[in-house]
Amino acid sequence: MPNSFIILTGMPGSGKSTIIKRIVNELRANTMTNLKGFYTEECRNEANERIGFDIKTFDGKEGILARTSTEINSKNKPTNMNYKVGKYVVYVNEFENLCMKYFDISEEKDLLVIDEIGKMELFSKKFEKAINNLLSTKSNLKILATVPLKNSHLLVEQIKSDKNSTLFHITKSNRDDLYAEILNKVKEMIK
Repeated sequence: MPNSFIILTGMPGSGKSTIIKRIVNELRANTMTNLKGFYTEECRNEANERIGFDIKTFDGKEGILARTSTEINSKNKPTNMNYKVGKYVVYVNEFENLCMKYFDISEEKDLLVIDEIGKMELFSKKFEKAINNLLSTKSNLKILATVPLKNSHLLVEQIKSDKNSTLFHITKSNRDDLYAEILNKVKEMIK
């Protein structure tokens, strides 16, 4: 049986990550599903200015995904400064060290949660290969993921149009209304 995907897309700030976190909390409280994966979160300074993004895993680990070049110092300098999205330098090695282990999924009760399959994460060739494998493997894996609304990466477009994907377009005005529908779809998928 092919892998099943529930994909959330929308503009930045539309509520995709918030929905993911709410669903994870609900599943943890009420099911026996093994949750694996990660989500991204904005990192802000004392003046409440966004200075980057962090990765947080569902087993309690954290790391840097990206920082503005002004926030990089000798203690948190990434291995390669060539990976950039706008004003952000992406910490590809730290991302891989934290997140690649979640793609080794063996049980059908596992739910892989990926927030997000976006430009920063796709700098990692290991991550890109793992996502490609998810699209082509027939192992009855369940995946809940977010993708950006506007992205020209071929892989993101393949995920959105995959016949095994259910796509939800999240906006600020519909996110609360769609939450229950998405949660029910996830619960159906993991039964």
